[in-house]
Formats: sequence, C-alpha cells, structure tokens
Amino acid sequence: MTWGEPPIEGAPPPRGRGLVFALGLGAVSWAWSEVGFWAHFRADDNPVVWILTWLLYSLAAGVVVAVLRRFPVRGAASLILVGAVYGWLVEGVIAATVYLALPLSIIWTGVAWHGLLTVCIGWYALPRVVSRGGPRAYLACALVGIAWGLWSVSWWGAPPDDGQTAATPELASYAIFVAIVSMAGACGYLLMHTQAPIQSLPRSPWPLRAAVAALAGWGILNIVIPLPWAPLVLAALLAIAITALRRLSGTASDDTAVVDDRGLAVALPLGWQPGVAASSLAPFLAVPAVAIATYAALSVVAPSETGQGPFYVGFAATVAVLSVLGTGALLWSLWQAWRHTPTHAEAEA
Repeated sequence: MTWGEPPIEGAPPPRGRGLVFALGLGAVSWAWSEVGFWAHFRADDNPVVWILTWLLYSLAAGVVVAVLRRFPVRGAASLILVGAVYGWLVEGVIAATVYLALPLSIIWTGVAWHGLLTVCIGWYALPRVVSRGGPRAYLACALVGIAWGLWSVSWWGAPPDDGQTAATPELASYAIFVAIVSMAGACGYLLMHTQAPIQSLPRSPWPLRAAVAALAGWGILNIVIPLPWAPLVLAALLAIAITALRRLSGTASDDTAVVDDRGLAVALPLGWQPGVAASSLAPFLAVPAVAIATYAALSVVAPSETGQGPFYVGFAATVAVLSVLGTGALLWSLWQAWRHTPTHAEAEA
C-alpha cells in the first residue's frame, strides 16, 4: 500500500490536505534553509524557537505554492525564479537580511542559498531522484551528505555572530543535531508525498489569505517598524520575479495540469504527486550518515582558532561561489523571461 491513496469515489473530499502539505513543505524548508544552514546547535536554539520558525517557513511555503498554482514551473528559469520568490519572502518578511547590505543581500542568502539549494535541490531535484530509487538515489543523497558535512566543518573557521558561541568539532553533538534535522526533513518529504494536492478537490481562498495576513503581521512588527522603506524593496523584487514568471508561463492555471493514469492531476509542477510509497524515501538515510562520517573524518584537522586557516577560506569561498552562481542564475532566468515572446493566447488571457 502506498501513502496518499486517492479518495474513494463518492466519499467526501478530505479536508486540510493543502494545510498538511504546506506544513510538510515547511519542515523540509526548515531543514534546508534554517538549521541546515547553521549546521550546528546555536545558543538560542530551543524547541519553541524551532517550532515557531517551522510555522513561519510553512506560511512562506504556502504562499509560494499559490504562486506555483498560478504560474507552473516550465523549465530551469522559472524554477530559479520561484526559488527567488521563496528566498525573498524568507529573508524579507521572516528576517530582515535582504535589506542589510544592499545590493549584495539581494542574492545572499535569499537567492544563493534558499533559492538554489532549498528550492532547486531540496524541493525539486533531490525528491525526484529519490522517489525513482536505484543507485542514483543513494549517490545523490551521499553527495548531499558530503556537501552538508563540508559546509558544517567550514563553520569551525567562521567567527561567531554576536551572542553566539563558535562552532567546535563536537561529534556527539553534531550527530544528534544531524539526526534531528534529517528526521524533520524526512517527515516533511513523507507528508508532502502523502498530502500532495489533488487537482479535482475544491480549494478555499481563505488559507492563502490567512497565510499572507500572518506573514504581513509578522513583517510589520519585526521589519517595517524599524525599516519603514523595506516593503518598497520587497515589493519591487517580488514584482520583477512574478512578472518574469508570467512571461515564462503565461497565465496557465491548474486546468493545464497533467493527469495521471488514475485520473489525478499533478497539481504542483514540482513533481509532487499522491500515492508515492514511503519506502522510496530510504535513500534519504544516506544524507545524515555521510554528513556525520565527513564531519568525523575532518575533526582531526580542526583549527584551534576561528576566523583564519583553511576552514575559514572554505567558508568564505562557499559563500562567494554560491553568491556568484545565484547572481548568474537569477540574471539568466530574467533574460530567459524577457526574451520569451508570449503567445497570442497568453497575451489575451
């Protein structure tokens, strides 16, 4: 039996499917975008903060799902733009990072980390490979584990933020941390496979309105009051991305979604679909295992001080490379959008 079986004919449609999917997507986003980024326990980490952050990420993810419904992804350019929308919502509404070092902060971390890694890899590429199974699934997860392990050890050379302690090579603590984060991510993937939205089910506009209102309230209290001009920057960035998505995908709606052999539409163009076996997520176990092994192998050469040495160079180089890649990907996506000539039908829709 697979998870997320289609509803029985004649039975009332299940309620709350989209909400559970958004919470699952929020868990995946929390794992990739938040704690996966910091890669170690921080001084202010506690269950309350983690749950609040997960809920905020779920709100942002829910809004992005609505964008995906309106403008389905049709290629790498639109996927990168969806990632930019998600990253700017996270760093421009939940946090204020996007405004702190303009124009560099437009890219890091909103596009370079949240967009490229969380959305393009965490939402799209990795789950598609894993659900297909086979050696490629284990290889992909092992590569993610290696990358996460290397990023984790690079924090040994990074100076700590104010109020935080420096990351040190504590294998037991890191193993617990990785286990928690990986379990949250795996549960998120499982919920997404279980509760992937079904095309034929009716949808209410109120959940989206509530998500937007909650994010707006958070942003006003935490961002707009200290930075009254912030909404102008965020609105301009989102307008550019949405306009580009419109040009790439026209005004296509869910009516154009592909229907599978059971009569269910693939409601999300990111490939999520009901009825995927839970056992298909087994390769994901390679991520924490390889990350911990990489961390342990490099512990013997850990630096004695932060802010110097090869680990600091690795940290700075990773930030620089991802920022360059994020800038290039965003500019390429915008170029693709503006070189695209909408069809006559798209123009009239």
